[in-house]
Amino acid sequence: MKFKAIIEESDTGFHAYIPALYGCVYQGLSFEDCKNGIKNSAKAYLDNLPNEEIGRIKGIKSTIVEIDLSE
Repeated sequence: MKFKAIIEESDTGFHAYIPALYGCVYQGLSFEDCKNGIKNSAKAYLDNLPNEEIGRIKGIKSTIVEIDLSE
């Protein structure tokens, strides 16, 4: 299975989440740590789901847009 993960940099390091796996998150000090951590988090997330739930997971189409708040 493949999922899209969002990794964002913050003042304290990096945090990641997988939109298709509600609540699957990870926070790390480096990008690579965060990338590996979210992968392990996703594996643990799926390991704890009943098999019938895994079959219902659908990918989420994401679009990143810039919005202008000055208007």
